[in-house]
Amino acid sequence: MRKIFYRFAGQTFICYVFLTLLFNTACLSSDLERLENIRDLIASNYGGIYSWDGQAIVRRTYVNDKIVKGLPSKQYTERLYNFTVDRKTGNFISISELRDHYTVLNKKKVKLFLSNTNYLYLNDVFYSFDWYSLGQSGFTVDDNGSLIPEKVSDVNRIAVVNSSLPNLRHLSNYFDPFARIYYEHIDVINEIKSSIDAMKHYKIVSFESLAKNNVGDYIRIVPENNNIIFENKSSVGIISVEKKFVFDMSQKANNVTYEYIRRDAGKVVDTVNWKCNFQKNSGFLIPKKITWFRKNTLENFTINETVDWKLNNINTELPADAFSLQRLGLHRGDSLYDSRTETTVVITGDDFPEPFYSYDNKPKFTLTSVLLIVTGLCCIVLSIILKFINWYKNHRAEAKQ
Repeated sequence: MRKIFYRFAGQTFICYVFLTLLFNTACLSSDLERLENIRDLIASNYGGIYSWDGQAIVRRTYVNDKIVKGLPSKQYTERLYNFTVDRKTGNFISISELRDHYTVLNKKKVKLFLSNTNYLYLNDVFYSFDWYSLGQSGFTVDDNGSLIPEKVSDVNRIAVVNSSLPNLRHLSNYFDPFARIYYEHIDVINEIKSSIDAMKHYKIVSFESLAKNNVGDYIRIVPENNNIIFENKSSVGIISVEKKFVFDMSQKANNVTYEYIRRDAGKVVDTVNWKCNFQKNSGFLIPKKITWFRKNTLENFTINETVDWKLNNINTELPADAFSLQRLGLHRGDSLYDSRTETTVVITGDDFPEPFYSYDNKPKFTLTSVLLIVTGLCCIVLSIILKFINWYKNHRAEAKQ
């Protein structure tokens, strides 16, 4: 939707740039300044966080509004996440523990199988590790809605190593505290940035002159007490999208609520309501609780989700094993599969293998490489000396003759 918004903003600004110049610039100069102020306050708040170690619980309920016979009508999950982010090095780790997972079939609550995925990014190498609790039992649901009983007595636990970092927004069971605020369900940072860029490009300082065009689209900023309300509506054909952001200027311009409405031929087909409560920690305002609700009538589902932050250590010294294979959850008998070389390393003892390195970021000199280089140089020097001795002997022999 960001592309649609940006395209619409550009077209609208071009159409109305001449009307804008007719207005008194002095009384209309506040919109651009307000957006830039919001951007700068957000950056100053989160820009000072260089490490974030914490814990959060995510509770999610998914409901099918129109039940197909045999398929689950409701699924509930509760996950505990432990996470650590080091913005100086770029390293991060996300550890997931699925505490509860059940579905409702024919009005009966059925316990589902518990599985987890942990992620680690270290030395420009990305690890993903699926793990299960041995001995647990439960069910999985196949594509036809049938229950398949499962019990874990033995499982092949493999961590996969990749050379490139995937799109984190598309990863399941991944927790990034920064993404949860501004990228998980809404992309407010880019909304603000694209609006500022468009205003500067078309030399417009206020949205007021845009008013409403012939299809009812608009972009506007409305101050309200301590809040700044940023609204926009864009239309493409019979589809229209409305967005409303509320920034609390008393809380460093944090986005406290967000509303999204999509209409198809005037009928509401998709809505999102997002709310975040904040708390102070180490001089920064960080989330305390996020609630998120979505209702989609096209695909017939509703989602309720809450994120509760239980622990936050901001800019504290991280432990030495914060980013390690051990903390990723690997144990003796588990395997590391390197997708780059298609090789597998099995952890056979208590000594873990050294973390992998990116081929572009691998240390140039290790003890082994230094020894090989020194040995090679010695061989070259010795070869030169022997050749010189041989040449000298031959030269002396020829001189005597």
